[in-house]
Amino acid sequence: MSRVDEFIRLLQDIEDKLRAAKRSPIEAAVDDFELAGALDLLKRFLASGNLRDLNEGIDRLTRVFTRRNKGDREQGRSSLARLRTLGEEMTQADRENALDVPDAASAPHSANKGPIDPARCDLLVVAALYEPELSAFLRRISNLQQLIGSTDSLLPSITYYRGTLDRPQAANAAADSLSVVAVFQDRVGMVDCSFLATAAIRVFRPTVVAMTGVCAGRGVAGVRLCDLIVPSQVFTYDTGKYGERGFQPEPLWADASERVSRRVIAAGDDILQELSREIQAAYEGRVNVPRLHTQIMACGSAVVDHQDIVQSIGDANRKVVGLDMESYALLRAVKLCSPTTPVFVVKGVMDLGSKKRDRVKKKAAFWAASFLARFVAQEFDSLKPA
Repeated sequence: MSRVDEFIRLLQDIEDKLRAAKRSPIEAAVDDFELAGALDLLKRFLASGNLRDLNEGIDRLTRVFTRRNKGDREQGRSSLARLRTLGEEMTQADRENALDVPDAASAPHSANKGPIDPARCDLLVVAALYEPELSAFLRRISNLQQLIGSTDSLLPSITYYRGTLDRPQAANAAADSLSVVAVFQDRVGMVDCSFLATAAIRVFRPTVVAMTGVCAGRGVAGVRLCDLIVPSQVFTYDTGKYGERGFQPEPLWADASERVSRRVIAAGDDILQELSREIQAAYEGRVNVPRLHTQIMACGSAVVDHQDIVQSIGDANRKVVGLDMESYALLRAVKLCSPTTPVFVVKGVMDLGSKKRDRVKKKAAFWAASFLARFVAQEFDSLKPA
């Protein structure tokens, strides 16, 4: 067995062991966040040979093992020592001869293709991307199944996920878990989002619809990296008319469900504080608590990476706190095809609209998914239509 093959096999064994351990939901979320980062770094090491990626990836795995029992910690130290040795001894020729390096961002379950299960769900979650947006949410779902719609269905050859969301924090809940369906777009933007949301709503008839993901924030509006935006309203900033005087904007508006917005305002900060305490206890370290913003999101078809453009969009409405590429489409699709269904969007701030970097993208997705899961689990009974 080559060094690369042994490295990959050992890494897969480590991942399987860490994921199989029994943990609380928040401990699992924290561990999975660290584990996903470690796998990305070690996959990058296999491609580049950069020892810095190797060492940082192993350090992350070490932090996860420190939260295990003594036996697992000792076994983990032995496995990680061997992993480090293999990495340090690996040559460029070893890596070039490797035929198959597994994708750390691949879906967590094998897929079954066939007729769609049309059973209605309590919660439908839509994400613009699988990684890191939807994957961060799926780590909070139990009994997860990955499925693929048949070519003659309303979701032709589209991957979707079924599972349950546990509700340990919900007092006097009507049920101890919620049925969940989750989908992600092949391409970012409003066109794919509107089609996917409409088709999924028609098939699964959800009680509540939500979107999780990442967005840009407006620093001048007091938004910081990793803050959460749960907009009460969304408008399009790139609709309008081109004439002799240039572009004249004519924004289109869509609203999140008022019932949901009221509960976010009433309970959102407490949920964030609770999540932060649990994450801090799991990490045994200080955690910066994101702030919650419930004002207006601007939505458009292009990635914005220039502060002057962010400023001009903000000038259209001083209450704009963030920018994204899908939120209008989701809210509008639900309004058109299922007007009474509660719908809302949760986005974590990954940048401030210029000098875009992916440095905090996974952390922003982590907070958005964590908040969405906890908020729906706790508040579901109050969100349902009367």
